[in-house]
Amino acid sequence: MPDLIIDERRRCLYLDGREIQLSPQEFRLIDCLGRNVGQVVSKRQLLAALWPAAAQDPVSAPGFDPAAVDLVIFRLRQRLADRAQAPLYIETRRGFGYILHHARIVRGEPPAADDNSGQGTLTAAPAASTPVVPTAEALSRPWAGLTRREWEIFLLLGDERATRLTNRALAQQLQISEATLKKHLQHLYRKLGVANRSAAALLAMQARVG
Repeated sequence: MPDLIIDERRRCLYLDGREIQLSPQEFRLIDCLGRNVGQVVSKRQLLAALWPAAAQDPVSAPGFDPAAVDLVIFRLRQRLADRAQAPLYIETRRGFGYILHHARIVRGEPPAADDNSGQGTLTAAPAASTPVVPTAEALSRPWAGLTRREWEIFLLLGDERATRLTNRALAQQLQISEATLKKHLQHLYRKLGVANRSAAALLAMQARVG
């Protein structure tokens, strides 16, 4: 089992001695999980870790959507090559939250990975790319039938920052009316076979990293 180390002093994550590049939100979330290794951490706790301003009332605080936790978890799993169906590190407890396994927190220099020469090295993992147009692989996915405008909105939904935006704020960012955005979203949901923004956002995350 590769060693998963959360270095709080350096604010880094290491998998088997290899540094995994994380965004600030990704680090805050996995650090919160790491402080409770082997225990269920609720979405409420994780949302408060992502955005401390929501800590007082993360459910009703405007602009803070618990679905954001799912998106950051999805991105972390991509970084760790961890499968949701058979997880090694991040386990979903449906209706309760998430559990982090096989990890530990350190506050110093991480151990180096072993190699054939007996000297350890640390190498940075490449960050996931963010496509701006459909790739050949993407064209075989549920989003293949999207128009250019729908694709633009779809990719924006996959940005974790967009989960904090209301439809009105999202429409302003796209420079369209809220009514026009709602029509585009209705077409998106129908083409993707989903019921809401959260489900569409999860698919968008797959498209952005795929």
